[in-house]
Amino acid sequence: MSYTSKKRNGILLLLLIFLSGVWLLDYVRATEDEALIAIDEGFDTFGEVYRYIANSYVEEIEPQKIIDAGIEGMLEELDPYTQFLSTKARVDQLKIDTTGEFGGLGIQIAVLNNAPTVISPIDGTPAYHIGLQAGDRIVQIEGDPTEGMSLEDVVSILRGKPGTSVTITIERDGEKAPIDFTIVREIIKVKSVSLAEKIAETVGYVRLARFRQGETHSATHELAEAIRSLKDQNIQAFILDLRPNPGGLLSEACSVADLFLEKGQLIVSTKGRVPRQNRQFFAEKDPFLDPSIPMVVLVGPGSASASEIVAGAIQDHDRGLIVGKPTFGKGSVQTLHRIGGDKELKLTTALYYTPSGRSIHKWGRKNAENPVASPGEMEHPHGIVPDEKDRTTQKTFFTDKERVVYGGGGITPDVLVEPPELSEFLRTLERRRIFFNFAVHYAALHPDTESDVAVDDEMLTVLQEYLDDPEQEFEYPLPGESQIEALEKLVEEEGYDANLKGILADLRSVLEDEKTHDFEKGRPYIQMALRREIASRLGGLDAGLRATFPEDVQLQKAIEILRNPALYAEKMSASPKTQAVVR
Repeated sequence: MSYTSKKRNGILLLLLIFLSGVWLLDYVRATEDEALIAIDEGFDTFGEVYRYIANSYVEEIEPQKIIDAGIEGMLEELDPYTQFLSTKARVDQLKIDTTGEFGGLGIQIAVLNNAPTVISPIDGTPAYHIGLQAGDRIVQIEGDPTEGMSLEDVVSILRGKPGTSVTITIERDGEKAPIDFTIVREIIKVKSVSLAEKIAETVGYVRLARFRQGETHSATHELAEAIRSLKDQNIQAFILDLRPNPGGLLSEACSVADLFLEKGQLIVSTKGRVPRQNRQFFAEKDPFLDPSIPMVVLVGPGSASASEIVAGAIQDHDRGLIVGKPTFGKGSVQTLHRIGGDKELKLTTALYYTPSGRSIHKWGRKNAENPVASPGEMEHPHGIVPDEKDRTTQKTFFTDKERVVYGGGGITPDVLVEPPELSEFLRTLERRRIFFNFAVHYAALHPDTESDVAVDDEMLTVLQEYLDDPEQEFEYPLPGESQIEALEKLVEEEGYDANLKGILADLRSVLEDEKTHDFEKGRPYIQMALRREIASRLGGLDAGLRATFPEDVQLQKAIEILRNPALYAEKMSASPKTQAVVR
């Protein structure tokens, strides 16, 4: 080809590229214009409906209330993590979740039997020093009855400006008359590290309960202090427990991961529709924990968001083993936008990806489409936790050392450990907080009880009597009981033969006989649960956690692996798909 021909072809190519660019620009502009037109039409429609409601609805309505409801309805079409924080209580709770600081009394409460009940006073707080106890029922606040109040309303009243006081009236087992407490509010700092100690002779253990970030304390600071203390005790292995840890700020997750990773290693990346949401975060310091110390991270369905970022980075860089059950799969980034001066829009703007490229997120809404995930990462779009038999259908990724890990949302452990499944009897005991209530009752009857009391036959007999008390109204269904009830109703309605009624009566009798054995079959778990609640009430939440260690199969599996260097090396070199599920 001649020089002239090449030159002519080059000019034609440049012209084609230019014209294509102009066409593409026109297409983008046209697409943007169409989107803007659609948005304008939406505003017009919303405004017209709003005006009709405000001016013509049969009853007078509060305009702002309707606007807030309209916004809430709009967000219902999005993911569960996009929220409109329209009340001060919700905005304040968001601040508490991220900073761990608030003005209050220092108690954890829940509504039990229609009364706000103290679950535990927090060590070192006004409630702790003044003598509030687990099980105290708050029946009045400033003389107003609390019956029927929501937990949110109670918390909103109890919290307030530090230095102000609030008077509460409580009822306590063993006390004949209600007791008044006037408590001065203080800044309450919720700890991120709930327990840190050496266990199993040479293994260090830290329970990181939340990712808080404050001016004077943070999850990273507390964790570093805990690790420093354990290093002084010459630990030979380390367990980081993230069960259950619902997460927190992205910056704090990266800071925590930085304690374990090599400087310069990728921790997590974010990808969104807007280019500024596409970011990468790297370890900025040398590891705080010696890389030669073997490490296990415990996770479960309650481990989410920041917990999954940390676990995913440690797994992808082969820094430690992940043990437990698959995590929750909350891998989305929320950005806060101030609305109207005193409200917040928490909007999902990006997704998290682990260093190997896995999406952490499991979509939780029907017919969800993932606009930014890579193909093959949405095998479980409805938040279904994969079991062992279908894990091989997920998209596979590789760690730094070429171990297989899985995408599709959440973090799949290297070693799956399934806790024993609870019977309906035990689930009902936990669901109704029977163990907690009994611990309060027992401590009132035996004021000299110590936190490490042995749960013997005598205490179990007292528990059985407690359950049999008609005031407890303790009932629970057995598998098959609802089917028998349905058959009994059908037999009655259709007038079937009396012999069939007799057969169903025999079946019901067999089921009732089974109930008499449930207590004995659940004895080991019942003993653990009673130890846990009595220890929590008398020694604090950390004592209650410590009391569960002997029966914690996931923790015991982690200890077994860490105390056997050959087993740890084997697990660190194996693909998770070759691992057996431990039950």
